Amino acid sequence: YRFRTQFQRAVRAPNIGELFQPQVNGFPNIADPCSGGANGGYGALQPGEIATVTAQCTANGVPASAVGTPLQVNSQIEGLFGGNPNLNEEVADTFTAGVILEPSFIDDLTVTIDYYDIKIEDVIGNVPSQTIFDLCYVEAVDSFCNLISRNASGTVNIFNSFSLNAAELTTKGVDISVDYSWDAGEFGTFGVYSLINWTDENVFQALPTSEAIDCVGFYGATCGEPIPEWTFNTRVDWQKGPYGARLRWQRISEVEDDLLRAGGTADLFVPGVDAYDQVDLTGFWNVNDNLYLSLGIENLFDTEYEIIGDASAQQSNTHPATYDTIGRTFYLRAVVDF
Repeated sequence: YRFRTQFQRAVRAPNIGELFQPQVNGFPNIADPCSGGANGGYGALQPGEIATVTAQCTANGVPASAVGTPLQVNSQIEGLFGGNPNLNEEVADTFTAGVILEPSFIDDLTVTIDYYDIKIEDVIGNVPSQTIFDLCYVEAVDSFCNLISRNASGTVNIFNSFSLNAAELTTKGVDISVDYSWDAGEFGTFGVYSLINWTDENVFQALPTSEAIDCVGFYGATCGEPIPEWTFNTRVDWQKGPYGARLRWQRISEVEDDLLRAGGTADLFVPGVDAYDQVDLTGFWNVNDNLYLSLGIENLFDTEYEIIGDASAQQSNTHPATYDTIGRTFYLRAVVDF
């Protein structure tokens, strides 16, 4: 048995795009909290929010008599988007602790179990356009009011949405790996390799004033790509002389649309995705020292992805970075040394 633990601090400097991406104009749909009517957000305010919004609007360029009137004749408001040369570095603190098991009564078996706790501060990102307005007028965060410019009548001229050091990300979980191989004599050699991940926590806080959201088991407009609680990757290898084969099984546990976190309904979107399994099979032949051939089938059982529509911030109707969208695929590969 061996134990291991470590604490690390890592720093990531902003990349060129985050710093110097050209600033461009856009016209997103925004419900201005200071504006009433069909294109405004004033009418949707809760009773306890009206006083704060009224005070913030008048303090930031809206005439008192115009608050709650149809200021915005169009729901599309001009914004300026791009990089920010004043960004700071992201800082990550990582703590890990684990154990390595190599039992003497089973030859060639190694099991590792590692706990990890990672916290990243000053995460670089962009604040959604609607959030900028809500933070200024509803939450009274004055630093965001500086991003919004209005004319004398109170109508928005333009707002700025540049990259910011604002978010915080924390993730905790356990990684388990199993590595076992054995010689079966005339039947060849076998090996089993398995990686298991359990994610206990994946909390994202977009801003210091915003809600901290745990995205484990969810996907969607807030959480983005699915963050399953469990993932399994297991590979079984066989080799006898120049011939061999490999079977790989991947399993992703079920996830739900993050609208369900906030008590949303499933009338207009798929409420969740069941556990997903994919199996790949490969055979190979070392013909000689100069030629290696392999034939494989990816997604052997042609497992289909779940169609979730584009209500979850995905225009591809699913999450192609997580689920296979092509289906069963055959390939032949040759490696030749000269």
